[in-house]
Amino acid sequence: MTVTMKDIAKRANVVPMTVSLALRDRVGVSEEKREEIKRIARQMGYKPSFFAHGLQGQRTHSIGIMWSLWGGPPMEMVRDLSLRAMHRNYVSYVVDSLSDPAIISRTLDELSRRRVDAMVAQCIPGQIPDALKKFPAAVAVSEGPWKGGVDYINYDRRVGIREMARHFVNAGRRRPMVLFSHHANLSKAQAFLDEFRQLGVEPASDANVMLPDRQQDVTKDAIEHAVGRREWFPDAIFATTDRVAAAGMQWLKDKGKRIPRDVAIGGFNDDELCLFVTPQLASVQFNSKLLADEIDRLILTRLEDSTLPPRNVTVPMTFV
Repeated sequence: MTVTMKDIAKRANVVPMTVSLALRDRVGVSEEKREEIKRIARQMGYKPSFFAHGLQGQRTHSIGIMWSLWGGPPMEMVRDLSLRAMHRNYVSYVVDSLSDPAIISRTLDELSRRRVDAMVAQCIPGQIPDALKKFPAAVAVSEGPWKGGVDYINYDRRVGIREMARHFVNAGRRRPMVLFSHHANLSKAQAFLDEFRQLGVEPASDANVMLPDRQQDVTKDAIEHAVGRREWFPDAIFATTDRVAAAGMQWLKDKGKRIPRDVAIGGFNDDELCLFVTPQLASVQFNSKLLADEIDRLILTRLEDSTLPPRNVTVPMTFV
């Protein structure tokens, strides 16, 4: 049975308005009576209606989290944020954006209409929606330069990718190749090959190997078909996801190549499958815990002080 303010008022022998003032720490109620009402509310299991507060123009104690939820580390990070919110008595709205601009736009409009207190949004690089400014607190997470307006986290995957490239070059690798399965991963490929160039190694003009868009279609046979009859064979491979890397390892073994002696290979995501392939797969780690910490800090301080200027934070991914 739902406990209401009227129930608490009856037990405390006061009017409902006094209960409302006490639970919201407003003036007009003595300290002794306020503590008594709060104690009775706890004993009765009272839960405030955050949505009702929102209709009254107050905080709704709710947070929106919009991310492209393909699984693995992003899911873990979103779960972490949701649990942190729950422990502070916040309700979370979690939305899978699918990296679709239309979904992102509709979601921001809807959650703004619901008067969500805070919004965390993974944004397409270079596309930070103005709608984020409607929220009392908002954090945009993307990659690339900050353009101001809202609190921003540059989630820099290039750091980890460049670390991998440097590791390969320092190990004597001179023939890099990139296996990628979606056009969105071209920036990863570029970062990897650019680091080779910075270190004095010029990749082949056909170092990028485009695979089927759907990762479930990426197999060793698909890689064999995509690589084709190139006149050279790589000694270092960067796969833009760990699943692609696992298929690449199968392809290399079929070719009679020893990993990593003949060919070094690294993935991206630091997925659990890295632990179950032989040899164990090196990868770029998301740093999900650090990202969640920074989002949490930016949201909390913004809710506490709305006059803070917009802030710009970088969270790097790392090679492990």
